Amino acid sequence: MEGLDEYFQDGGNIATTVEVAASLAELGAAKPQPPPPPPPPPPYTRTQAQPQAYPLFNEKPPIPSTLVFRPQQAPPSSRTLHVYCDRSNAANARIVDSDKTTILWLFRVRMRKPHLTISSAVPTAAILATATYHDFSSRIDVVMRGAPITLRSRGAFKNGHAYQSPALAGATLTWKSQNFLTELVCVDDKGVVLAQFHFKTWSLKKYGSLELLRSDLTSGYLMEEVVVTGMAMVEHEMALRAKGFADIAAGG
Repeated sequence: MEGLDEYFQDGGNIATTVEVAASLAELGAAKPQPPPPPPPPPPYTRTQAQPQAYPLFNEKPPIPSTLVFRPQQAPPSSRTLHVYCDRSNAANARIVDSDKTTILWLFRVRMRKPHLTISSAVPTAAILATATYHDFSSRIDVVMRGAPITLRSRGAFKNGHAYQSPALAGATLTWKSQNFLTELVCVDDKGVVLAQFHFKTWSLKKYGSLELLRSDLTSGYLMEEVVVTGMAMVEHEMALRAKGFADIAAGG
């Protein structure tokens, strides 16, 4: 009986052990579990922007710019200069712009060579050109910015003086008088008038006005050349007129 009691006692221990294990298992099952991790997000896909259709060949729109582009202003088609020389004050001889105020150049006439000197306005007063006349020749020798320009008479039966223009690659330009000596005109080899000088015959303070009739004559080297050769011819004409008046007075 003792062995049987021990058996049941041992069986009872085994049963008790099984029950304890089952209870622990139930307790473990009843313990709250942490929430499962959230599902991963769906794979990212980049949505391509649909190109906007434009009226002309689906062109892309221009890139906006902060710069403001202004078209280059075209040079004026003509320009009028005015030549003043007070007979009582030859030192005040000047060539002014269209506004009749802005002095562009000063000029001086004297008896010895060079007879005509044209210089820039003060304060620099740099010499632009000189002109020399000859007693026994109708040739006029001009030096402009160090380069010689020779105006030669077209002959006894032709009016005016011609020269080869450095600014126009040696093209021939001619200064000649017209309209009963009230004007000097500068023409090219085709006879096109490029400039004309209108004498103010009876004025004591103004020689006249010089009209530059082409856009490339309104500035730059060619403008200077036409002004210088024109002034050389103006002084030539003024000397001829003075001589004529003196001859008339002597004959009278």
